[in-house]
Amino acid sequence: MTEPRIDYDPLAEAIRSAFAAAEPAMAALEELSAEAPFTMRAMTTRVQRAAVAGDLFHASLRHDLRTLIDAVDVQVARGRHTEILYDPYYVGEYYEQEVLEPSAAALLRALTPVTQLLSRLDAVDHIKRADVLAHEMRGDRSSVMLRMGWMAPAPRRRNAP
Repeated sequence: MTEPRIDYDPLAEAIRSAFAAAEPAMAALEELSAEAPFTMRAMTTRVQRAAVAGDLFHASLRHDLRTLIDAVDVQVARGRHTEILYDPYYVGEYYEQEVLEPSAAALLRALTPVTQLLSRLDAVDHIKRADVLAHEMRGDRSSVMLRMGWMAPAPRRRNAP
């Protein structure tokens, strides 16, 4: 009787994690597309189409997500204000507190799943690049090229009689 072999593949786990993060991110993108500037709506649509097609792992998609996150961050920053609160029991008698307007707080909440998706997509890319680099450093360049689809496998030779 053989014992079960448990084989942990970090790349497969990162891919699974990215797909799991895609669904909440798509719901958040629906919210953000209504609030996003007109130029960003096309970008949210592209990201949503790629997610529905299961085509999440292209650099262009990560670039679109970063651009969208940066644009929404600007809108959130516009809704952020600093309040000065007086407190006679506080050592300095007053302190500052950052407050978000309700619309900015809603944008920030909607942005969280999108940033999580981007983080997980980046993790997949980092693992892929680390794997390729590790094989190159070991001198196992041909197996890397085979796995990445950069070359066809060599034909098998038959033993001569």
